[in-house]
Amino acid sequence: GWVAELATASTFAAELGLVLVLFAALLAGLGNLQLSASTPGKGKKLAGKTPEKPKLTHFLEVALQEGDAKKALQLLTDWEDAGNKATSHHYNLALRIYTKRGDLHSAESLVKRMKDRAVVPGSGIYNTMMDAYAKADKNDECEASMQEMVDAGFRPCLISYSTLIYARARPRG
Repeated sequence: GWVAELATASTFAAELGLVLVLFAALLAGLGNLQLSASTPGKGKKLAGKTPEKPKLTHFLEVALQEGDAKKALQLLTDWEDAGNKATSHHYNLALRIYTKRGDLHSAESLVKRMKDRAVVPGSGIYNTMMDAYAKADKNDECEASMQEMVDAGFRPCLISYSTLIYARARPRG
């Protein structure tokens, strides 16, 4: 099972270090990139209109960059109220805002809302919730989220294992 695979994950530690260095370099290069909340090419704000599907992702990414959970939740609500179905990816963008803030309760509530609306969680949702639990020192819940991911048919990835290692290895304060 995944516990045995976790033991082999330590062989990835050196590779993970390199990946993290490369990822940090990539982020540093993108650090000056500024996303705008305007509609590309039109210079208009969202202003209460329901965005088109590709634009929904864009506006959720802007909300994530701004850390604006209220805006993200409103975008999802407007999208769904207009008869559209949000995807697991859309919910994950909003979920990451709560995780970055350390707002575990709101993160759990958003996942419940997603499931209530019959949106099937993707692997990103499980990884994001693992991160939220790890940051909240809820190691058992972090492991349970990984098990739920496996039970749903997803194979844990490097991010999954890294998050679980982080949850178990980080110093408690």
